Amino acid sequence: MSTDNPRDLEPIEPSTAQELSLDHKANQCSDVTVQSYEYRTNYFVEWCDANGIDNMNDLSGRDVHQYRLWRKEEGELNKISMQTQMCTIRVFLEWCGTIEAVDPDLYNKVLVPQVNGEGAQLDVMLDADHADEMRYFSACPSTTTRPETMCCSRFYGRLACESARHGRWICATST
Repeated sequence: MSTDNPRDLEPIEPSTAQELSLDHKANQCSDVTVQSYEYRTNYFVEWCDANGIDNMNDLSGRDVHQYRLWRKEEGELNKISMQTQMCTIRVFLEWCGTIEAVDPDLYNKVLVPQVNGEGAQLDVMLDADHADEMRYFSACPSTTTRPETMCCSRFYGRLACESARHGRWICATST
């Protein structure tokens, strides 16, 4: 276990933690954002179940690393997808720390791949409105100055940023 004092943690199954997290997200995000978050955290819950982890309290940095390796191998994910997947798990584990489900510093042990160069490019043609929107939101100051707590992904004219440090998502989409 990754905490010095396990009595500070309260037992909770991964699926229950996911449900509570989704309920929390539903109060502050769009339905599409919540569905995306659920889709990505489903893999983590599945991995926990397959590996006999029935209590979030038992998760360690090594477990998180093993999940990352499993997700990369089983999902055959590209670099951008791996970044998005691990960013979501980082946010999820930070939130779990706020409800005494995991060591509150466990999220810091999530290694989020850095994507730059060719791995960060998508071959998508954007219309002028979407391009202007992306330029506007990418120029806005972020909610945090710590790069390890900010994950951004650009999808088809949509800029979605999750700020793990502040426990909120900033979503900019065109209508």
